[in-house]
Amino acid sequence: MTLDPTSASPAPLPVTTLSRALRVYMVTVFGLGGGFFIWLAWSEPSHGHEMGYALGFVMLWMALWAALRPEYAVVVTDSGFEYADERYGLLLYFPRRHAVWSDVTRVDTRMIRGRYGHWLRTRIWVRDAESGSGTRRFSIRSRAAGYTAFVDLLAARIAGQPVEMTGYGLDTQRAIADDRRRRGPRAALALALIALAIVAIMLALHRH
Repeated sequence: MTLDPTSASPAPLPVTTLSRALRVYMVTVFGLGGGFFIWLAWSEPSHGHEMGYALGFVMLWMALWAALRPEYAVVVTDSGFEYADERYGLLLYFPRRHAVWSDVTRVDTRMIRGRYGHWLRTRIWVRDAESGSGTRRFSIRSRAAGYTAFVDLLAARIAGQPVEMTGYGLDTQRAIADDRRRRGPRAALALALIALAIVAIMLALHRH
């Protein structure tokens, strides 16, 4: 989606939470797995079968969480943006709240490294204009559709405002560049260790 950050009324811009494929996968796998463990514990009770119930209910909860979690973490509107408040996600409760750009008080961006790769996580704090209970926070990931367009729009909308920037703030390009610089030495070290392991194996085989 092409977005003009200078437009007074930008087109609605959603930033997703879970991809549709991941949501379907989690609901299917955890739902079927949870049902299977509960059925197994009920149909074949034995010593410790309570663990089957516990595991089954946990997996069913995860399936419900994936099914009920809002499709969008944040959606830009004409008057600001709406975001999903996930503080009560453990209770499967995800209220949507509204904020204007001047409500933004802090932006924090970090590079997250996980088992399946790395990504940027940007957390945004806003004043709670609806209930007046302080501030609330929501987060978006660079893997989510709409992330880059929203970050660019946010940077344009809060320019000149006293917003606290921590981590990389809204400078996602610097975060990516720093990550690339750090990956070079790590890759070289990994290759050196692999080479040493190969040499050690060859020497051991030669001695035998």
